[in-house]
Amino acid sequence: MSTDTQLKLLPLFRLGRESLLAKQWPEYSEMGFERDDVPALLALANQMTILDDEMAEPDCYASVHAWRVLGTLQAPEARVGTISAA
Repeated sequence: MSTDTQLKLLPLFRLGRESLLAKQWPEYSEMGFERDDVPALLALANQMTILDDEMAEPDCYASVHAWRVLGTLQAPEARVGTISAA
């Protein structure tokens, strides 16, 4: 994964739990994600960081935010059949 892609994913590690519980989702579209980012977002979503006992907040919620971004991008690659259990 390129450094640019890693930098683009960083905000997802900072959003945390509160933004998951809010009635309105964060403005993922303003974070500059594009179709080219789908493979990196899928990789992050499949990490299931929310289940990682060693990962602290807000980082542990990054995988859930990655799922949401995939949804906003309407990425067909993110269909349930493409998900692997961590």
